[in-house]
Formats: sequence, structure tokens, C-alpha cells
Amino acid sequence: MFKTAKALQEKGYQIALVARPNSKIIKKFREIDSEVFPLKFGSDFNPISILKLYKYFRKFENAYLILNFNKDVSIAGIAGRLAGAKKIIFRNGFPLIHNKLKHKMLLPFFDILLSNSRALVEHYRSYSWGLENKMKVIYNGIETEASYERSYEKVSGQPYVVLGAGRLTRIKRFDVFIDIISRLNKTFPIHAIIAGDGPEIENLKLLSISLEADVEFLGQVPSIQHLLKNADIFLHTSRNEGVPNVVMEAMSCGIPVIATNAGGTNELVKDFVNGFLCEIDDIDGLTHKLELFLQDSKLRKNLGLEACKTIKSSFSFHHSIDQLEKLFE
Repeated sequence: MFKTAKALQEKGYQIALVARPNSKIIKKFREIDSEVFPLKFGSDFNPISILKLYKYFRKFENAYLILNFNKDVSIAGIAGRLAGAKKIIFRNGFPLIHNKLKHKMLLPFFDILLSNSRALVEHYRSYSWGLENKMKVIYNGIETEASYERSYEKVSGQPYVVLGAGRLTRIKRFDVFIDIISRLNKTFPIHAIIAGDGPEIENLKLLSISLEADVEFLGQVPSIQHLLKNADIFLHTSRNEGVPNVVMEAMSCGIPVIATNAGGTNELVKDFVNGFLCEIDDIDGLTHKLELFLQDSKLRKNLGLEACKTIKSSFSFHHSIDQLEKLFE
């Protein structure tokens, strides 16, 4: 969100943020010359919050609103519509709208349902609400480096570094990640790293100890770029995704990727073309694919380089910003 706002600001747009007081995103937006409006949203359709935002939005002409959660629509969407916002865009990286009456009531208060995955279009099509007619797909582009030079050979005695990253919740299935590492630790020298924090972190630490898996927990990190430079393989075991940014980041650095077929991941990773794709919770399949990478440096190199080409051609950050700007027309 911050990178998108900064890029739009560089294109000449005035940026304003509405968010909960003392939230991390407010602190981040104060790094750039943006206006910040702290607001306690309260309950859905909260009339006091709607009135406050209506008065705030009235000061802007030709405003474009980009909303990120259902409550944004039930408050800021209504306020923006009343204040005459030029266009209201509701971003969904995963299914935020469910087949419920209270969510169907939100439809008049946004113009575009923006997704980073074609899989979400098909999911919403099943509601028979006509949501797909409002939908646009723009992949979350990332900034690609000019060079992807890296060594795919391992120095004898050095462990393979297998990296995972994300929010440590049950849906991300880092328990599967740890199980896979424990199975292969008996045959290969593997040092696994998990970057991220969340409610499952203590349980996952205990699991890694009980399974005798060599896993290092880093907690929350501001960026995984420094970790990607030393990683040999990226393993992504999630059950629910849009098109995962962490996988894109790994691919952009030429790292061979193994991922589950969650959400729109298959729009990014093509099995045996630019990485490996397995079905959700297929521990045996994921283990087998990781073993293939550990055994074959040529395979790691070939699929890693193809991953780089995929990101450069279709998933660059500047390309996604250009597509977003076209929605304002």
C-alpha cells in the first residue's frame, strides 16, 4: 500500500490516508508528504464515522478511493459515494466478500473490485451477483533487480538454505513446512529459515523441536531481500492466497520455488517450467519436489532463471502502477 501510494505521488497525485489511530500504516505514510486522517471506524455502517469521513472527503475534488477491507466499504465507501468521489476501488487479495446479505449490501458503494488473482474472479462468479462484471485483475508487481547473478552450486559441507516467509497463522500451514524439513533433514544438510510473526509462532517452535527440524525463526522482518540473497530454495505451503508477493520476490531473485496451488499461485508458478507446484497439504508431493531441487543444481538453476524471466515480463511493479492508473480514466 505504501509503495503504491509513493509511486502515485511521484506521478503527481495528492495522497491522503485514512486509518486507525497509531496504526503502523499511519507511521509509514508520515515518511512521505501525505495527508493523514486518523479515525476509529467503529462498527459497520457506523453513522458517526460515515459523517466524519463525508465531511473530510468533501474537501477533495475528483477523489479516487482505494479501500482494503469490508469495513472500509461500509463506512468510507458510503461516505465517498455521498461526497461525490469520482471512483471507488475495493481491493481484494483474497475473498473478503462472502455469500451473505450484509456483504451484498456493500455492492452500491464501490465501482471496481480490484483483485491480484483471476482465481478470485472465478470464486466470486459462483455467487451469481454479477460481481465479476465489476472486477479488474492487476497483479501485485514487485520491483525487480537489474541482475539476478547467483550461484546454484553448493560448497561441500555447507547446508542448503530453505526459506519460508509470511504471517504465522494456521492458514499458512508452516506446520507442513516444518514437517517437510524434518523428513529431509535426515538425508540432506538443510538449514531452514522462517521469516514472520503471528499467533502460531510458539506452537511452531515447539513443533520444530519435537520433529528435530533445523528451523530458525526470525520473527517479523522489515524486508526479506537480504534473506533471498543467501537462500537456495523458497518453500511456500499456504492454504489460501491471492498471488503471493513473497513467492514473486523469491522468483525475482532467481530462487527456485516450491509452492502449493492456493488461490492464484498457479497464475505465477508453472510446474516444471519456472518452479514446482503441488496440491494443498500434499506433504509427500512437496517433500518429493524439494528433494528433486536438493539433488540437482542444474534443475535449480534452470527453473530459477525461468522464474526471473516470468517476473520481469509480467509482474513488475511499474507495470502494475501503470495498470492501476488506467482505472482512474
